[in-house]
Amino acid sequence: MDYSILNNDADAIRNELNDLIGNVLQASVCVFAILFVALTWREALIAGLAIPLTFAGAVFVLWMLGYTLNSMVMVGIILALGLLVDVFILMLEGLHEGLFVQGLPFAQAAIKTVRAFAAPAFAGQLTTILAMAPLMAIAGTMGKFIRLIPLSAITCLILSYVIALLVVIPLSKFLLGRTQGTHSQTFMDRLTEMSSAIRGFESPRSPSLQQL
Repeated sequence: MDYSILNNDADAIRNELNDLIGNVLQASVCVFAILFVALTWREALIAGLAIPLTFAGAVFVLWMLGYTLNSMVMVGIILALGLLVDVFILMLEGLHEGLFVQGLPFAQAAIKTVRAFAAPAFAGQLTTILAMAPLMAIAGTMGKFIRLIPLSAITCLILSYVIALLVVIPLSKFLLGRTQGTHSQTFMDRLTEMSSAIRGFESPRSPSLQQL
């Protein structure tokens, strides 16, 4: 008895998976480079590790829900790629401001960062989630495929918020907390303070501003 393969999507899925891995690596490198210039290599390293951790967690959650790593899931993950990095940058910027600009202890800087940025970050993620959620209500055979896109993207967004609060901040304790008091202001810190001083919005909390 002879047989022949009529359709094989393995090569196409393998190519899409390679594209996904490449996009994740490119995003991690770009975020690392930006934070390396704007903040320090420690914040850049934390954000660079948080991005692949988010995608690994999203794949695991989708696998637990009974979904495979197919084309629609990868499209949703790639769609969320440019949306989930904001929450990491917000948290790290807040920690950097509290630790190295205002000179706060790590516990106070972390609490202040969460109070200042947790709600806005959640609101930003929720806006995107609510925009994607109606796609999950599409009925019919096509709906079974289309709903995988918002499902995977929403999973990534929710996980990114959880990781930013429960992983990024605790990890920062080991990489940022030990350098407190020994770290000088970065070029971006000085540029921001100079810009604020020029506009007349001096902050009394920052001693370097008082010297301008």
